Amino acid sequence: MEKANASYIKVKTSFKKLLSTSSSYWVHATLLLLVSSGFIFIKQIKRMKKKHKQVSKVVEQMHYMGAQSKNVLGHAPIPLQLSNVVFGDDAGIVLNTQSVCIDNVTGYNPTLVKTANGYDLFFRYDVLSPKSIVSPFFSYIGVVRLDTTFKQVEGSFKRLDLQTKYAEDPRIVEVGDQLYLFYNDTALKGRSMSLANIDKDSHRVNFTTRLDMNLRHVEKNWSPLEYIDEENTPHLFVEYSIHPRKILHLPNPKINDLHNVLLEREDAFLSLPWPGKWGEIRGGTPAKKIGDEYLGFFHSSFKDENGLLWFTMGAYTFEATPPFRLTGISKHPILFKNMFDTPATHTAPTDKRVIYPGGFVYDTTDGKERIHVACGENDCGIKLVTMDLKKLKKSLIHIDN
Repeated sequence: MEKANASYIKVKTSFKKLLSTSSSYWVHATLLLLVSSGFIFIKQIKRMKKKHKQVSKVVEQMHYMGAQSKNVLGHAPIPLQLSNVVFGDDAGIVLNTQSVCIDNVTGYNPTLVKTANGYDLFFRYDVLSPKSIVSPFFSYIGVVRLDTTFKQVEGSFKRLDLQTKYAEDPRIVEVGDQLYLFYNDTALKGRSMSLANIDKDSHRVNFTTRLDMNLRHVEKNWSPLEYIDEENTPHLFVEYSIHPRKILHLPNPKINDLHNVLLEREDAFLSLPWPGKWGEIRGGTPAKKIGDEYLGFFHSSFKDENGLLWFTMGAYTFEATPPFRLTGISKHPILFKNMFDTPATHTAPTDKRVIYPGGFVYDTTDGKERIHVACGENDCGIKLVTMDLKKLKKSLIHIDN
């Protein structure tokens, strides 16, 4: 009997242990199943979201292409951010556009100055450097003479001797009888601004000066201007930034001695009518005094819904005397037909569409005031945009000071 009871107790204990183990097993199995199901469910949700995003993108692209089928800038459809902008041609602002070709080099991002027999066009161009471990290409600044129809004078090409292989984005300005070229240089760490004094006849570089205020590691888009005071003395000023407004005075171009022109904060930090969808306002052409105020052109950039980067331009005006407060600005980018149609070649990236204003000249024809703006296009071409000055200024939004 005692043996039987001992056997019974042993079996009962083993059964309870088995039952406990089995119960634990099923609990763990159930939890594992729930967790696995959760992961599967989450993956399905993510997959559905991704699919929905892809479908939405296709639908959006179809809408985009369909909506823009009547508005084509060359071979590039207008992004949604510009879909409601009227073409300058249709508004009577843009009178004509023409491409300017430079013999034997791919020139872009030009700047322009009037001469006795036509114009001098300064521009950036790149030279491939397959053996360089620093950069796949070098960038230089060249100059050619143009006749009165903006055609290159044969044999006039020259590379400026700036003592660097990384000179970019020139801007030219006359101050009195002196010619100054502003450009940015990436030879040093970061990017710095420099100026060069250029001989008008030979295009010889008389001297260069590196300009820096130790404000940013990367400096670019400084736009020079000439100011003639009441005593008829010319001065060199620089627009460091358009917004917020920051102006610098350079009394001696041979020395890096920049002086800040003070503005009231309410004049420097304005709420400009330039929507953020078109990007930050940045420097462009040297400004010129026409009539009782200065006129200049800026650029801004934004990404469209497909990640493509677009550079566009606008115009602005400011007072004729220091501190040069802003008086007007474009209400939207200046568009024109066959814009962005230069095919990306040479060193040009394929993920950008670029219009980059670098300089302009003023003239009158049959009593009509005109502006000829030299623009870089898609980092591999030059386009000249001729505008009606009266209609351009009428299109600007007035800024109260």
